[in-house]
Amino acid sequence: MKRSSYPKRYLLSAFITLLIFFLGISLGIIIDNMRVSYVENLNAQQEINFEDLQLQSSYINTLKSENSSDVCSAYQAVIERAVGDLSDSLAEVEDYSQNNRINKEDYDRIQKKYILDNIRYWFLVKTAKKQCRLNTTTILYFYDSKCTICPNQGVILSYFKKIYGNNLLVFPINMDYGKDLSIVKAIKNQFNVTSYPSIIVNGVTYKGVVGKEELAGILKKDFQEANSLNSKDEK
Repeated sequence: MKRSSYPKRYLLSAFITLLIFFLGISLGIIIDNMRVSYVENLNAQQEINFEDLQLQSSYINTLKSENSSDVCSAYQAVIERAVGDLSDSLAEVEDYSQNNRINKEDYDRIQKKYILDNIRYWFLVKTAKKQCRLNTTTILYFYDSKCTICPNQGVILSYFKKIYGNNLLVFPINMDYGKDLSIVKAIKNQFNVTSYPSIIVNGVTYKGVVGKEELAGILKKDFQEANSLNSKDEK
């Protein structure tokens, strides 16, 4: 009787092991789908914001001949609302990227779209800055997961983002996903980005980790120049 019970115990143990295994896989799939859904929602909101910005840009162009003094202030308000959250979402997107294991193709596509959205915003802000002399500094931040010192640059950028708020717009470019995108290659070639981390601050490339003191000086100079130009325009 005792011997005959052994096979049943083995079968029961095997069943429980398989059940735990499949529950683990199912839970992993659910969590992964939640991650993908989160970033898809993020990208969808960015798409709406970008379309809003495009319409605002067209509106500005139609009013140029009328010399409307309110257009550029309205433009700045739209930019602040639309892209102010990009830096805040950087840490969350990076975390999902590091932990994602399932649905790799879908997640790669989402990450690439996130990069393209950042570049489109960067283009638009550059245009707005020229047209309206906005007191805004833009930073393109290139990094990848193989770069062990890149997180240090990310921490420093987050520090200054908290100080300057929406006057400093940081656009992260994750090269794990952006290396095959033609527009990313074009920007890298134009600004001679050959290593990570690299940041482009209003058209000037800085390679390696740019420390707090150095970046503070760069940003201070850029904002002073913008204020100087605005003062001349007012006169």
